[in-house]
Amino acid sequence: DKDAYVEAVWFGAGNPHNQPFSPGSFLELDVDDPYRASDMDRAKELLAEAGYADGFEVNIISHAPFKDDWEFLQTYLSQIGLQLNVEILDSAQWTRRALELDYDMMLASQALIYHWDRTYSYFEGGSSANWLVGGYDNARVTELLLQGRDEPDLVAAKAIYTEIATIIEDEAGAIFIAGEPDVQLWRSWVDGYDPNPNNTNLIWPGGGLNYVTLGEKP
Repeated sequence: DKDAYVEAVWFGAGNPHNQPFSPGSFLELDVDDPYRASDMDRAKELLAEAGYADGFEVNIISHAPFKDDWEFLQTYLSQIGLQLNVEILDSAQWTRRALELDYDMMLASQALIYHWDRTYSYFEGGSSANWLVGGYDNARVTELLLQGRDEPDLVAAKAIYTEIATIIEDEAGAIFIAGEPDVQLWRSWVDGYDPNPNNTNLIWPGGGLNYVTLGEKP
């Protein structure tokens, strides 16, 4: 239940979605979101059909800023018998484990989205960033990604990325949950801003504006 997630973790200040593009923008893709609302009875049926009527354990690796997210998910998914074992790791440990695909599930965030490929390039089989989506590999998706990023006509490109998003959604290759509000603050008396060492994202797990405090105004 993505709406319940946003309400519980972000106090309602978020946009439940199945793609990280602003609603109503040209980038928004026309793709159904079958995972927005929960169906616990159907989930239990599917688990039973797969031989997991009593549920199973799921090993999670996470950064500290996602602690509240996982507490919600632990409680929510326990209703269908899933036991989430969450390990909170520092950045170096998390990266090593993620690169080795040594986990069952993880959460990640993304910002500075200026094109569909910014989001979906991770799903290209064999790409250097593929480990961030669990090593996902689908030959058709890779073929479409190569077409999409070379397509100069944005309308045609949008159709290609719509097919990509639909395939990933159908396979549950990744579940996009919601978008956080992007708050930017610029004053000389802002204290504690820790810039992202990897890029220019203003909000990121481990630092950024979500860790800022306001000092005394001069």
